[in-house]
Amino acid sequence: MQRTRTTQAAYHLSKGIYFEEYFPAARREDEATNKQIYNLAKRNKFYAKQIGQMLGVVETFGFYAGSPYFMHVAKKATKGGSIVVGFIAFTADTLRGEERFLTTLQYLFVHPKFQEKGVGTELYQRMLRTSEDFGISNQAVEFDGNNQRLCELYTRAGYAYLPKYDGKVNLGDGPHVKWYKIQVKKYVSPFELTLVEEPEEAVGSQVPHFKNIRAAILAAAQ
Repeated sequence: MQRTRTTQAAYHLSKGIYFEEYFPAARREDEATNKQIYNLAKRNKFYAKQIGQMLGVVETFGFYAGSPYFMHVAKKATKGGSIVVGFIAFTADTLRGEERFLTTLQYLFVHPKFQEKGVGTELYQRMLRTSEDFGISNQAVEFDGNNQRLCELYTRAGYAYLPKYDGKVNLGDGPHVKWYKIQVKKYVSPFELTLVEEPEEAVGSQVPHFKNIRAAILAAAQ
């Protein structure tokens, strides 16, 4: 069975908006919702191929086929059912993966007509609550480092570039960068695990106009 939870946001949203939580084992069972998510991404030119592969709408034999993705979707009730107006996709790793005890925000999108209405904020908060359920305190976000608006947004949210996390050097992926929001540097469960070594270097906000960010990342990783 598909495991879902629906809630109303604690603050005002557009009338008829509600949210559903999807878990990895069930994400491909709701084909109608998956196609709505994919079509929303495709119409707005938002990583449609990657979203489609993640959901199984687009065939893949690579990374997305077995990735432990979590999703929350925002839906608007209609006379005939509902339509997807936003979604967030992320990973939540504890002792698995290359970066442990870390939630990584991969994709967050809200239909333009429903932006600036609290939908994206609620999706983000629901991701954080899922992290708390797994005992994860650290977050990361992957995004286009050439997008100044996003750089400023995530800086205000407390994210910054780190050259290394859990022993993995942060080199980025083409124009995309990965920033972190660290709450816990060490875990003891059941053994001591150092995630962030001193000294910390948050150089993301020091890149002039956020240009040449990959060069800054490579320099910091030396």
